[in-house]
Amino acid sequence: MRSAVTSYADQRVQMISQRVMTSANLLGIVDKYKLYPGDRERVAREALVDRMREDIGLRMISADVVDPRQGRATKATIAFAVGYDSRSPDLAARVANDLVSLYLRENLESRKQLAAASAEGLRRIERALARTAPGDDPRARLAAATGTLARIGNVVVIGLENRSFDHLYGLFPGAGGIPDGRPGGG
Repeated sequence: MRSAVTSYADQRVQMISQRVMTSANLLGIVDKYKLYPGDRERVAREALVDRMREDIGLRMISADVVDPRQGRATKATIAFAVGYDSRSPDLAARVANDLVSLYLRENLESRKQLAAASAEGLRRIERALARTAPGDDPRARLAAATGTLARIGNVVVIGLENRSFDHLYGLFPGAGGIPDGRPGGG
């Protein structure tokens, strides 16, 4: 059985690949580096894109990890490698670098979109909970606010505490950070 982590990573790379490997992106690279000079004038642009896709390599890199839910060893995708086949090592490196830049840019854009959607969803939940009066069913408020939470059984709010003060200064005498065991000490 594949780990959910691996499946998620594989799916994410495949989703990003679909956005990166568009005809427009690949033709931009073909034009930038004047790839396939013998074919550029005599074959259709789609044929150039197909040829470029054949010359691009995408390889998943896995490692043995312990699945935190099951406590068993499994393989998980931890990275991926992108390459471009060319007779010129310099050209292969430059094209591969452009491809990596496209992957990174698309990943960043995708994460921004997810963060914006998550933030909006949390704002709607916050507003719904703020309007909940004593005795109201908060699940009904949440379902009404989002339109998708009708089957909520529990609501768990998780907070993240900033511990940077403790980690940086907490051991200094009198800092009031990590307890040092002295009466009145931090």
